[in-house]
Amino acid sequence: DDDRERPGGEDAVVVVTGADARYAGRPRELAKLPKRRLTDEQHAAVVVALARDKRRWARRHGYGFQFVVTNALAPALRAAGLRHWEFAKALALVAAAHSAATRRLAASGRDVWLLWLDHDVWLNPRHASASLAPYLAAVPPAASLALANFRSLNTGVVLVRLDARGRKIILDWLALVLAGAVQCQPYDQAALQLLLLHRLANASDPAAPDDGGGPFGFSCRRPACGGTPEKPFAMCNPKFNAAVDLALAPHLPDHVCSSAQPRPPPTADLDADRSRRPDRLPICGDAVDRALANPIINRRARFHVIPPAPGRPRLQCFQPRLFDDCLPRPGANFPTLHPDDDRSWLFAHKSIDLFLANVSAGRRARPPRVSP
Repeated sequence: DDDRERPGGEDAVVVVTGADARYAGRPRELAKLPKRRLTDEQHAAVVVALARDKRRWARRHGYGFQFVVTNALAPALRAAGLRHWEFAKALALVAAAHSAATRRLAASGRDVWLLWLDHDVWLNPRHASASLAPYLAAVPPAASLALANFRSLNTGVVLVRLDARGRKIILDWLALVLAGAVQCQPYDQAALQLLLLHRLANASDPAAPDDGGGPFGFSCRRPACGGTPEKPFAMCNPKFNAAVDLALAPHLPDHVCSSAQPRPPPTADLDADRSRRPDRLPICGDAVDRALANPIINRRARFHVIPPAPGRPRLQCFQPRLFDDCLPRPGANFPTLHPDDDRSWLFAHKSIDLFLANVSAGRRARPPRVSP
């Protein structure tokens, strides 16, 4: 594909991504991942190939592009007592919101969006010409942060509308990170989970210390991370799903939540039914991730989840095996909601071997350069 930047794309978007830098030389290209642990050179080869893929796509559509070397954020993370690179995401998004690229696009008078892509997210080569237009159009005016419909509010692909509400969302996200409100996996994602639940609970200050219970009983701090007594520091995702169930089940119609357990009668406020047992199995825990709770999270939290639709591939597919289908396994992807929904995907998360094989095939297909 032509790597030259197109002037003035139809959408005002800045693509933001990044990775840590471990290798100062010129990495050799890889055709597949080695089975053993990556050396620094091999890690650099993967990072460079993935970043080039994103930059080529961004330039094709006239989008801004920012690559964040997360090592540069290490002093800020250490100063806040944070040890995990994942927390750099909120910092990078706030910095991108004030970047020169963002200011240039804002001067055009158009709405400006940030698109965050994790370093191991890559574009489906069969949709290389696809822009973000149908995805941005799918986000209602009431919402300013949008995610793909993957589990537990996954932050591998995040869209932020840089209006006043969108800027406040990423500032509140960063405030939770810097306040140490999250100490367990999935780190930055857990901070966004906590922010959503605070907004559903109408908390006035999401970064304020709580009694350890958190909104709808959710907490992602040691020693109550989740998991089992043998692995007490497991991911907090099951606790998030239980909290979502507690928050939303009284307000969603019966066909959205499936369970043989009796459901209490609906209540007027999201926080009015705290008497329900938090340790039971969730019955509506994935309603947000399946884009079935959008009317509630649009209004109460300014969040939105973008599902696949006819002619609009899934925004993110986790561990895909095929380019034209997002299978439920091995990535635990949700099935489509309707028979006519597009089964393909725009961005893959993980499946790096599939990415490298495609890149390697593309290199082999190109004619050799001839010196003049």
